[in-house]
Amino acid sequence: MAGEASGDKHGAKLVREIKLSAPETHLYGIGGTAMRAEGVDTFIDSGNLAVIGLWEVVHKIGMVWKAFQRIRHEFLTHPPDLVILIDFPDFNLRVAHMASKRGIPVAYYISPQVWAWRKGRVKQIARWVRKMLVIFPFEATFYKRHGIRAEYVGHPLLDEPMERMEREEALRFLNLDPNHRYVGLLPGSRRSEIRLMFPNILRAGALIHRKFPDTRFIVPVASTLKETDLAPYLKRFPIPVSLVTGRFQAAMRSMDAAIVASGSATLETAMLDVPMCIVYRVSPITALVGRFVINVDYIGIINLIAGRQVAVELIQNKATPQRMAREIEFLLNDPERCNRMRADYREIRVKLGDSGASPKAARHILEILQAGAAA
Repeated sequence: MAGEASGDKHGAKLVREIKLSAPETHLYGIGGTAMRAEGVDTFIDSGNLAVIGLWEVVHKIGMVWKAFQRIRHEFLTHPPDLVILIDFPDFNLRVAHMASKRGIPVAYYISPQVWAWRKGRVKQIARWVRKMLVIFPFEATFYKRHGIRAEYVGHPLLDEPMERMEREEALRFLNLDPNHRYVGLLPGSRRSEIRLMFPNILRAGALIHRKFPDTRFIVPVASTLKETDLAPYLKRFPIPVSLVTGRFQAAMRSMDAAIVASGSATLETAMLDVPMCIVYRVSPITALVGRFVINVDYIGIINLIAGRQVAVELIQNKATPQRMAREIEFLLNDPERCNRMRADYREIRVKLGDSGASPKAARHILEILQAGAAA
């Protein structure tokens, strides 16, 4: 069960590794194009469920309810030997409860950030999840302290084959003019994120373009979105934007700086050495609730891993076009600041540890399956 673009991508790699060792395994559930390409029978497309926040969910409550009804039906009529949950905690923890009530074991790959907010969920995980397969070293310690079986498998982004192309090569590959500077605009992978953040990000782009007329903009299109999801916003802000689908690394290698919605994209941006500022907005209701349940100083993954501010975070009311534009202007005008940020990125890579997350996670999953078969 994967509910968004990053989970779909990591789930696809996990499926590939499972099938290498156990090709007869049948996998079905919720996923996107990447998981379908690896042979997962998706009875629900993850792109239709990708929302965040309390108020945002209200707009899709009918679709979410139908998804739970379909899962309940599948558990009754075609009960699996194991449920594998991938991130997407507000939805997937309810799936874990449904599976647990029917005696179906659950493995959770890519943990909810219970150490950061809503720590009470750890009690639910202890009741409903057989094993946590976590991607940060400190998460295994956290879960074991709460009596939960957890294995650190490493971060799946470290398994990504990084294209070693230089900026000039990436620009040629994308047919972009090397005489311009390029700023990346990454507004998120959910339609709710696009609605809440993309207009202000594009307004920031307009301010940047007014000050630096030679600047052009690149928008990598997430796998859960289509170019048509973004086109209506682009019509309202006539700045020079190139939409790039399916060539994420080349797009990132072309950028001089980027505005990035908080999430796994910040870590991907760091792994590809692009200086950034981090932005995020949710509905006012979700933001109000968040004040009482978030227990960390930062929300950006790279800042959380580093334990300090590596990239500036502009959250909620601070995520104005003017402040975004100003942060990007600082980066475009200060090569030394960019170099310090890249040095911090290298430290973050070291903290993430070894590669091989997908094969390790697959091995633990197959062990659970074999233990169930032997019982």
